[in-house]
Amino acid sequence: MKIPETQVAFGFRRGEKNMVRYDKWPVTRPNDGEVLVEVMAAGLCQSDVHIVHGQPGYIPDELVMGHEIAGRIVEIGGDSVPDDYQVGDRVAIAIASFCGICDNCRSGFDNNCLRSVEAYGLTLDGGFQQFLLIKNLRGLIAIPDEVTYEQAAIASDAVLTPFHAINKAREDLVPTAHVLVMGMGGARS
Repeated sequence: MKIPETQVAFGFRRGEKNMVRYDKWPVTRPNDGEVLVEVMAAGLCQSDVHIVHGQPGYIPDELVMGHEIAGRIVEIGGDSVPDDYQVGDRVAIAIASFCGICDNCRSGFDNNCLRSVEAYGLTLDGGFQQFLLIKNLRGLIAIPDEVTYEQAAIASDAVLTPFHAINKAREDLVPTAHVLVMGMGGARS
């Protein structure tokens, strides 16, 4: 596969109240220990709409959006990428770029990383582009053969967020418990 120097991307530009199309966004090639993913599916989340309309200060002035991402590895940078990652592997990408060294990461609670403040589509360029550079491989999740790219992309946020909340409240969830369900994202009509 020939990887282009530029690509089409969609994202945020400070002051714009609609998502912006970037026709010549650069494709960043991987350095040692990094991989390049061809994005095959990226979900549009309600929080993407809130970012464009709300213009929060923590978002860079220009950014490729999209934090529900799935694709396939198309290039590996250098020799230090573990053999677990191969060109052609189907992967979903966790929203956060976990540090891997804090107590929570070492205990298997990467989603509560104490050091990472970077997230795809929020502070790092996200999946609304053709090719996405992944510098931190901890967030790559293998996609089983029976799961589509589209399913994997929305599962990385719209499914895992409530799943995490349910697991935290599991002991309190009994047949007579009252629960509030908000934002049924990912649903079809």
